[in-house]
Amino acid sequence: LHVRPREPVGHGSEVLGKDMGNTVGRPPDLNPVSVLPARVALDARLAMREVARVMVERNQQHGRLPEGVPAYDLFGKSGTAKIARPDGRGYFQKQYVSSFVAGAPALEPRVCVLVVIDDPGPERISDRSHYGSAVAGPVAARVLHETLEYLGVPHDSENEPPADAPVSTHF
Repeated sequence: LHVRPREPVGHGSEVLGKDMGNTVGRPPDLNPVSVLPARVALDARLAMREVARVMVERNQQHGRLPEGVPAYDLFGKSGTAKIARPDGRGYFQKQYVSSFVAGAPALEPRVCVLVVIDDPGPERISDRSHYGSAVAGPVAARVLHETLEYLGVPHDSENEPPADAPVSTHF
């Protein structure tokens, strides 16, 4: 996933595979245009579901996310980039922007978020935990968890898809 931070907000519903309606943070005059077939959007979510699963598992192992959070099946993608110098001559050394874009529930998405952390700090860089999955991923998971609970969306364990639910195995 290669996007500028403003793109997931405007085009996030494309990967979600549906029109999200006038939700908070979305301009009311935005007319989404579908550029992906529904099958491709589903396949993208399924591929990003594994990325999010690994992010959650690793962050729980390192104590950055408590067990049971999130209680929803996420899909997401991390990003880590060096910070550009304002004079246009390359990048600052050891300064990064870490991000994670995610949505949930994976099979019936309701919410999509983008978390961007500007320069997570030298201690994170020295212990190599400055990557988007380690810094912004846990924040995205918590925001999605709290938002879906607020909206009254049942936890995935309470709302398992039927065994014959259409899921593609081709990526």
